Amino acid sequence: MAPPADEAGHDPQKWQDEAEERLAAPRRAPGRRPTVTADAYLVIRCDANDPAASDGQCDTEHSWPVRVAHHTELRRLLSTRGWHRPRPGRDICPDCWKQGRR
Repeated sequence: MAPPADEAGHDPQKWQDEAEERLAAPRRAPGRRPTVTADAYLVIRCDANDPAASDGQCDTEHSWPVRVAHHTELRRLLSTRGWHRPRPGRDICPDCWKQGRR
């Protein structure tokens, strides 16, 4: 025997059946991929001193528009855009290089 309806006319058994169906249903349609993705992008920061900056360091950062495997490859690609890597192992942006901040 089904439980009686409440004062508003709602059938508690129907609510229970619908809740169980929702819980048993898959969270997304089969074959659909999740819509949220994340990735890590490599970034090179300029290591030159900049007296005009508040912390004394140049804040220029650069990456590449497509995924690269490691920083060595990123540095090779950025060298085509004017970035330099002098002997001490620092990365210098094109603007700082032109202004002589090395």
